[in-house]
Amino acid sequence: YFDIPTASYEVFHSKELTRALDYITKYYPHNTSNNNLPNLPNSPNLPKFVIKRSGLAGGKGVYIPTSYKNACEIIQQLFFPQNSKQEDIIIEEYIKGVECSLIGFCNGENIQFAPQSQDYKRSHDNNIGLKKG
Repeated sequence: YFDIPTASYEVFHSKELTRALDYITKYYPHNTSNNNLPNLPNSPNLPKFVIKRSGLAGGKGVYIPTSYKNACEIIQQLFFPQNSKQEDIIIEEYIKGVECSLIGFCNGENIQFAPQSQDYKRSHDNNIGLKKG
């Protein structure tokens, strides 16, 4: 309706580890042998996807794989978590750009928007850790 770009994605249920691994292999067949996903700024070879838990992530953020091997490890870690329940995962298209949240309040007739906010920092100081927000 508003022509707002959204990421394409695929949901993988708790028993679909093989299907999830096949999904990323399909998009990076040339990288499965050397385990590299080029990750250079302004490169046409930016990461093609992010990996995250389905539903509210509880502040756990998204994983941006740095290699094919790293992507496989992340998927396996999310399918077989330690000390938490197993959830579905989402592999979603990586979209480079600025992100913001806009919250509106409505009384049934009028709407008032709060100022936009941005919260996609890394989880630790010095720009390291998982992407949050």
